[in-house]
Amino acid sequence: GPSKELSLGESSFELAPKKSQDYLDLVWETADRTSRWTAVRGKLEIRPPAAQSSRGLELVNELPLDAYIMGVVPSEVPASFPSECLKAMAVVARTFCLAHLDRHHADGYDVCAEVHCQVYRGLAQESIPTNLAVYSTLGEVLSYQGHPVDATFHACCGGYGVDVESIWPKGK
Repeated sequence: GPSKELSLGESSFELAPKKSQDYLDLVWETADRTSRWTAVRGKLEIRPPAAQSSRGLELVNELPLDAYIMGVVPSEVPASFPSECLKAMAVVARTFCLAHLDRHHADGYDVCAEVHCQVYRGLAQESIPTNLAVYSTLGEVLSYQGHPVDATFHACCGGYGVDVESIWPKGK
């Protein structure tokens, strides 16, 4: 159909899925006029960009923790990995998220969807093996003295790593 323009001004609005489905479909056109598709669970808030931002509209996806983790695990590790590895990644991703919930407080959301926090590609990235890993570890987190640990991980080291003390010296 014909395209429609939307002016947000200073306000924002939320989109929620239809009652018959538990996700939202998102379709957009890139600069080279290629159509892209993804889907997300939960609600989607569309906001005007912050005054100092050079980006366009901000999209904030509000969803339950484990729905988020279902979009993180296959975005961080291949779904073809062994099931025990996928379960471990689900626990690590859940723990990391809980330990970093205030990371983007000033931006008005908890965590970003990029490498800075954890890569989250939503429902479009989900798979049966990774969702099973999330379901079979529901509620499991790594904790120390009742608090989630900083379960920092990396997706690729190029075959080389360093001792933890090189990055986080003891006592800091």
